Amino acid sequence: LVGIDKLESRVMVINALVKLSNEYGISQSSAFIEALHVDKTFYQDVVNAITVNETFFMREIETLEYLIEYIVKSSLPLRILSMPCSNAAEVYFNFTA
Repeated sequence: LVGIDKLESRVMVINALVKLSNEYGISQSSAFIEALHVDKTFYQDVVNAITVNETFFMREIETLEYLIEYIVKSSLPLRILSMPCSNAAEVYFNFTA
């Protein structure tokens, strides 16, 4: 899964998709992909299953402390990607050169 670095996060996403697949009676990846293309309800259920409806990224001191430490130690150029959200309050960072 692209963009998910923590193993426990990957496991959570995989478990959510397996559960949803079982609910829809889908047992093969090809049928899963096909259902994404033809069934709007299934597509929305997949989106709902793998997304988080709230984030604490910029609200928890531990995250900010980690960010500051990473920036101070890094010799790479800092690139910041700002993503829109419902209240325009969330910022996501990309540190790779």
